[in-house]
Amino acid sequence: MATLPSSVMAAQPITVILNGKQLQFDVQPVVENDRVLVPLRTVFEALGAMVNYDATTETIIATKGQTRIRLQTLATHGFLNEEVIRLDALAKVIQGRTMVPLRFVSEAFGAEVEWDAVSRTVQINQAGQPELEAAAPDDVHSIAWEFIKNDIAHYRGFESSSVKIIDSKITRLALVKKFEQLADTPIYVYALEYRLLPDDLSKVVLAGGMQVDEAGWLMETCSMGSPQLVISRKGGKTSLIGILWTGTVMEEGGDLEASLKAMLERNYQNLTTK
Repeated sequence: MATLPSSVMAAQPITVILNGKQLQFDVQPVVENDRVLVPLRTVFEALGAMVNYDATTETIIATKGQTRIRLQTLATHGFLNEEVIRLDALAKVIQGRTMVPLRFVSEAFGAEVEWDAVSRTVQINQAGQPELEAAAPDDVHSIAWEFIKNDIAHYRGFESSSVKIIDSKITRLALVKKFEQLADTPIYVYALEYRLLPDDLSKVVLAGGMQVDEAGWLMETCSMGSPQLVISRKGGKTSLIGILWTGTVMEEGGDLEASLKAMLERNYQNLTTK
């Protein structure tokens, strides 16, 4: 992007056009570090993504098909399908609205972005694409539901406050990555996101990383983030090797393969010392 004199930038608003239609914002887009920032909900919903925002941690999670973006305000990096992406423009709150870097989020969801510095217009072209999310196999769904049942049974907050979970649902179960060379059989990592519905939300102690959506469903039940199921298939049998947590992967530098190797090494050491 070309850098324009501040007097020109202040005088001329930024126009954002998606597939020929101009987007309307309640807080106007701004340019920072030669990148356009726009209100998050407007652009994500226009791109066809489902967006959740945790005001406590100022974390944005947007999902469309197999693509998942996670951003946090003022963070120098974001996550695209759990891979760390360095950002040259930071998400931030401006006039009470969380603003996100337009080019990064648009291109992450498969759109092409062009910037006209003279007219200060962003053109976003998003070709119609089929949903890429393939249904996880039934055996993986069974493992996911078993994990959810254990979470319901053992979550300390529910026990201490006598909260009953009256419903649960999986909102995402997607293959993140397949590793061929880490063991004697291929290893699959599935991202699992699910929601739990308590009978009385007022009894729930929102501790750690817990989040609640607009309908009262619990979206996060662990301060370590969301679980990633590490699965192997051998001899026609599907087995759960272990769980990686998105928060732990992030703390370890965001390298999914390195985190998986460390988990496999721990499992091996545990087996050999028993």
